[in-house]
Amino acid sequence: MLTMAYACLVTRSRSFWAPEETLPNTISSAARPPRVEHISSSSCSFVVIDLSSGRRVLETGAGTGAITRAILAAGLPPERLVSVERAPAFAAALRQEFPGIEVVEGDAEALGGLLDPDERFDCVISAVPLLNLSPASRIAYIDALLDRLPAGRPVVQITHGPLPPAPRGGGRYRVEHLDFIVRNVPPAQLWTYRRM
Repeated sequence: MLTMAYACLVTRSRSFWAPEETLPNTISSAARPPRVEHISSSSCSFVVIDLSSGRRVLETGAGTGAITRAILAAGLPPERLVSVERAPAFAAALRQEFPGIEVVEGDAEALGGLLDPDERFDCVISAVPLLNLSPASRIAYIDALLDRLPAGRPVVQITHGPLPPAPRGGGRYRVEHLDFIVRNVPPAQLWTYRRM
């Protein structure tokens, strides 16, 4: 899964690429997920987390934990973070490195079977490589995440394409550009999705 190093300052993250055998054996992993190394917390996901809401934050595509680490460094208590990761080796590493968070091993596209259907999260930070999915699957994924949020709360989606991965006008949401990270190779785009 895609990983990022979010922090108040630009940080060095540990190596992104895991041995091939740790990557999920699916068609969508045939195209290696991109990596993001340099994203400042002031311009991306942390500006959308409402620490006073009392709700948990959902992170999808947690990978090696670079996003996780930075979310916690920004002040979210570990017990308020739920990280979903499909690759068993990455999920095990997350559990070891972040014992206070809830790590859910499974496919973020099938959250209905993984999480309490009645829980509403403060926001979602998604690093799932949506460009590996069909446009209809991308729209369904974003719509399903927004169904788990209170009205007006955002999904932040990270991608390396020039356009929003779930297109404007495709679902029951509005999309806005949040940030463009040039320092990353390849450059990263951050998009917010909110229910209309």
